[in-house]
Amino acid sequence: MALSGVIAALTFIGEAIALGIQANVSPLRVLQSAFDFDMIRPGWLVLGVGLIVVALDFSWARLANSPSRGGTRSLTRVPSGSGRFPE
Repeated sequence: MALSGVIAALTFIGEAIALGIQANVSPLRVLQSAFDFDMIRPGWLVLGVGLIVVALDFSWARLANSPSRGGTRSLTRVPSGSGRFPE
């Protein structure tokens, strides 16, 4: 989840620098417009997709470890022999 936040922050900063250079405005002014929700900024899209991936991974991990899943797999023991592989 922290990685999603860091990547979104880097996207906001990168967008602010790029638009600052392109439109000849202060990057801080562009960052202030990130919280103006008239237009969805790429940083919000990156954060949203990252959080969706985290939520899906969390739910899949919970489903995979649930005891009601039925046939759980276990490791089978191999009888120990002489310690050598069969030829």
